[in-house]
Amino acid sequence: MQNLPWRCAVVESYGMEPTILGSVRPIVRGGRVSVVGHAHTSIEVGASPCIVGRDPHCQLVLHDKRVSGTHLELVATEHGLRVRDLGSKNGTFVGACRVLDALLTEPTHVRCGDTVLQYEPGKPQRVALSATDQFGPLVGGTPHMRALFARLKRLANTGLSVLISGETGTGKELVAKAIHEASPRAKQPFVVIDCGGIPQTLAESILFGHEKGAFTGADQRRKGELSAADGGTVFLDEIGELPMELQPKLLRAVAERQIKAVGSTKYVAIDVRIIAATWRDLPREIAGGGFRSDLFFRLADERIELPSLRQRLDDIPLLAQRMMVDQGKGSSFDRVTPASLDQLARYGWPGNVRELRSVVSRALAYDDGGPIDLAEYLSPEARLSAPAAATGVDVDLTYEASKTAHDAAYFAALFEATGGSIRDMSRRSGVYRDTVRAHLKRHRIKGAGGR
Repeated sequence: MQNLPWRCAVVESYGMEPTILGSVRPIVRGGRVSVVGHAHTSIEVGASPCIVGRDPHCQLVLHDKRVSGTHLELVATEHGLRVRDLGSKNGTFVGACRVLDALLTEPTHVRCGDTVLQYEPGKPQRVALSATDQFGPLVGGTPHMRALFARLKRLANTGLSVLISGETGTGKELVAKAIHEASPRAKQPFVVIDCGGIPQTLAESILFGHEKGAFTGADQRRKGELSAADGGTVFLDEIGELPMELQPKLLRAVAERQIKAVGSTKYVAIDVRIIAATWRDLPREIAGGGFRSDLFFRLADERIELPSLRQRLDDIPLLAQRMMVDQGKGSSFDRVTPASLDQLARYGWPGNVRELRSVVSRALAYDDGGPIDLAEYLSPEARLSAPAAATGVDVDLTYEASKTAHDAAYFAALFEATGGSIRDMSRRSGVYRDTVRAHLKRHRIKGAGGR
């Protein structure tokens, strides 16, 4: 059997979204999901994820004992409505198939427990893009990032709590800081609390403070981090690591905007905006009992999913240049070799933007004024995973990175074969001229004319 994505008339397996070239506005395809037999129980699904389940905090609540508290997640994507089972006990079914992660492209019935949901596709919606390739400390020229910047700009002016998710190293703290700096609270404190680094025995004191004599060693009154952020923003990093027994107390602070110090009998009002971040899949953690659903929904007024660096390879030159500027050596980017940037685009970046920053920092530390080969400063393991000479295929690369490397080589050869004629390249490749120009720009193939 061929190793192809599973498909049927209405469902496709969900994979990595392809990189979108140029400044074309992305399109998402959502629609309405209704409970069969209950005409007034429905929800319109767009680009913001919606959770379906028995929990009363879900966006679509199902009164069905065979449905899990948080059963499945729905979100509009470029390719259709994504349906993701959240580790439910009794499963999510399309027809006779139990699905874990699927795309719906046509009117479809989805069954969870004894409840049947009807999906009706809506009209494709274009996603708004930022007019610039940066937002505060963040940079990115891909449509995905520019759509994110447009959303962050709108979100910053609200008081909504935000939950940021994404792989380690994708820049979650930078996003939180960008939101804070663009908000009306910008001149007030921005306090970072690393929930994964708090000693469990001191966690409550660190968050809420303590009175003198509250416990052994408490020889003076201490102000908690939430109080220190009064008027500003609290960034709860790695919120998924917060001890379960502390979650109800944080929930009260977030919901009621008041805290009680350890050893005190009085609640004190606080004025803070909460932004949290995690690499964990919290909706699935809820299903497994590892995170409280009521706290999740309080933190997730809005949810931001950050792409990995391998999903935005086109941004590597822009990111590297910004990192050099931030280190006071912006002109050094002019000496970065195109070949090294091509090699960076073929790498999988398990450490994401943080790993790229380390590469750039090492390159600048050893800079002798000559050409800069950024790829030289990849880890030894990364250099060993260079494309195999025998086949020209590197199976250690993700599919997206491998496809990008192939496209770069193809359009470079096409450029040489046609003498740089856009018209001839379009004819021979079978793609539109604007698409050819976008590929040439993306892969830094210089000298392209307008013919």
